[in-house]
Amino acid sequence: MREIINKGGFAIYEENNVAYFVDFKVGLFYTLSFILLLITSLLSIISFAFFEFNLKFGLILFMVSIFFGIFSYKSIKHLQKKTSVDFINSNITIIIDFDKKKVLNSQGEILSNLENIFFFKELQISSSASSLNLRLENSKKMKIFKFNGLIGGEKLFINYLKQKGIWKNK
Repeated sequence: MREIINKGGFAIYEENNVAYFVDFKVGLFYTLSFILLLITSLLSIISFAFFEFNLKFGLILFMVSIFFGIFSYKSIKHLQKKTSVDFINSNITIIIDFDKKKVLNSQGEILSNLENIFFFKELQISSSASSLNLRLENSKKMKIFKFNGLIGGEKLFINYLKQKGIWKNK
């Protein structure tokens, strides 16, 4: 199994001309880590400013910033642990068999022929980032990945689909 792309909690693996699209389900942890790091930084800076005026309040703020720093660290470690999971234990969203020209679900059941599908981007209402979607031959839409605006990475996945000749953004 060869890792092709691993970015923002999503990955594509290939083996024998079969692509596995994997979602590690960590989108919220990226946002949580960012917010916790931001709060930690702001509280640290503010606490140092307060040391001069009110040492006791400055120390309290600094202790709170350490508390947020610990949660930031734990959140980042959790991200690293979730995205380094073995491929076998990961959450596969779809499988594309390029030799048989089939699109399969995570259980290996045929969803569609490769010629009858197309991928497209769609803006997420709850986010500034887009999602990568798949339109099947029966007009059914599947969300493959919901990207996070803080991480990016959607261009890597779109470039992969273009290289494989299956990006038909309609």
